[in-house]
Amino acid sequence: MIRFAGHRASLCAALFLFCLLGLSSCGDGIEMTNYEELLVGTWQLNNAGDLQPFYNDSPFILREAQMVFEDDGTLETRLLSKRDNKTWITETGTWSVTQSPITDQLILNETITITADNGPFDDPFYISFEDERTFYLQLNELEYQFIKV
Repeated sequence: MIRFAGHRASLCAALFLFCLLGLSSCGDGIEMTNYEELLVGTWQLNNAGDLQPFYNDSPFILREAQMVFEDDGTLETRLLSKRDNKTWITETGTWSVTQSPITDQLILNETITITADNGPFDDPFYISFEDERTFYLQLNELEYQFIKV
């Protein structure tokens, strides 16, 4: 009986290690999300109507505002001018993503660092992805929802 108990304990230990390895490999897949690949493309502001009252004194309107992330690390922002509602105000900059070392099963609070050649982008933005086509950007206590076009 002692021999059987020892064999059973070894089997349980092996099973436990197998489960731990399985869990850690699942965590690695979540942690290794390629945010650069997710961001590349054109993103349009989806909640411009909610945010426009905070920008009444600005030279632009938020309707159809876009951010274009290129795979070479360049960024272009596009805002409509209040002067004629047709002219685009564009600014260029660079972008990179800094991932936090620990993530949970949701893609939350990753830091995207945006440095502009001119304009207001000189602070880290905090973003969270709702899915691959929607992210929320937190800036100046406001939340901006962008959808991939």
